[in-house]
Parts: sequence; C-alpha cells; structure tokens
Amino acid sequence: MGRQNFTIWRVFRISFGVIKRNLVLFLMVALILEFPVNYLGIAFGGDEVASIADVADIFVRAALDSLLASAISYAVGCDARGNRADLAGMLTRMRAVFFPVLVLSLLFEAVPALPWFLAPRESFGGTFALVWFLGSWLVLTVLLWTAVPVAVAEGRGVVPAVRRALSQSKGQHVRILGMLLILVSALLIGLILEWLVGEGALFMFEQPGLAEWLLAAVFDLMLLVAMAVSYFLLDDPDPDPESVAAVFE
Repeated sequence: MGRQNFTIWRVFRISFGVIKRNLVLFLMVALILEFPVNYLGIAFGGDEVASIADVADIFVRAALDSLLASAISYAVGCDARGNRADLAGMLTRMRAVFFPVLVLSLLFEAVPALPWFLAPRESFGGTFALVWFLGSWLVLTVLLWTAVPVAVAEGRGVVPAVRRALSQSKGQHVRILGMLLILVSALLIGLILEWLVGEGALFMFEQPGLAEWLLAAVFDLMLLVAMAVSYFLLDDPDPDPESVAAVFE
C-alpha cells in the first residue's frame, strides 16, 4: 500500500505545500481554536488529586482539539483531490465526525494526565509524572498517527479508526517518531528563543502570551497536516513514489 511513498522528507515537503496553498484559512482556524486551549487554567501543578475542574478542562481541550483536527484533516483531503477547502465545508465535516474525533482527542488528553487523577502529585513525584506524560503521549501519537484522518476521511467510528491507524502505522514507527521529534524540537527551540527574548515564561507553566499562542497554533497545524498527509501516502495503492505527491501539487 504505497509504503515506499512514506518518507519524512516527502511528508514534510507535501505538508509545506498544502499549508502554503491554504495558509490564510489554516492559520485563522488554528489561531481561533488554539486561543481558548492555551488560556484554560489547568491545575495539575498543585499537590492535590485532579479536581472536577481539571476533568472539565481536559474535556474542553479535547473538544477544541477535535474541531481543529477535523477541520485540518478535511482540508488536506480537499487539497489532495485538487479542491480548495472552505470554512463552510470544514464546519459541515467537523459536525459530522465530531463524536469519534472527540473520543480520540480525549484519549490523547486523558492518558498522559492519569498520574494526576490517580493520586496527589507528591505521591508520584514530578519526574515520574513528566516521564509518563511525555512517554505516553509519544507512544499514543506514534501508534495512532493517522487515526483522526481515518475517522474524518472515511467516516469510521472510534474502534475501526484505531484499528485502521494501527494497520497503517505498522512498520513505520521509526519514521513517524522521527517526524514527531523534529516537530517537537522545532517547538522547543521556538519556546526557548521566546523565553530568552520575551516574557521569560514557557506557556505550559504560566499563562501564555501572544508568542506562545502563535507557536502552539503553528505546531498543532504542522502536526495535523503531517498526520493527514501521512494517511494519504500510506493509503495509496499505486507503488509509484511520485503518484501521491502529484495529487498535492
């Protein structure tokens, strides 16, 4: 299934092309949906077990993330077919696949936060919680790299989308991890530069400023576009390495 089409370079090259053709629409949607996510006041930094407010916080984050993921996946699909996505089409698709994408988003949000729901932070230690958070997020993201695009493009439910994503990512984990680490590294470099010249506060520890909001939006945008492009590359039945890239260009 077109596995030879799937390389880190090809995914990023196509992703930048898709973003370039849809830059205004993508940035508008990403910035609008990322704004409330970054300003939600999550209380995981305290010593108590996560509260009802934290549960609500995670749910709202997942809901907003699911809307953004659905919109971007739909737009990449339109681009792959030679069409231009519009806001009306995005909204229609977001509504149609809201539930399965919401459940998938909750999975990515809730599993890394489990230590804070099981016991006070001091019982686990900050190091354990951080290792669990990063490790579980990386594993889930690598294994279910194309789960959201599958749900959006094929209209599948949660379990079928997970099974399809696991099938697509089989044998591609190193490449996916490589892409993920490149994106995370770029985000960290941006945050460090902002910290050095800006307000001196990383957005995950204090209330974010405009620079962190923009960085988070761009990171999410790149991540979601790369996921959707990967779905089409891994789904291509034609072994010609240029066949899939051609539909994006």
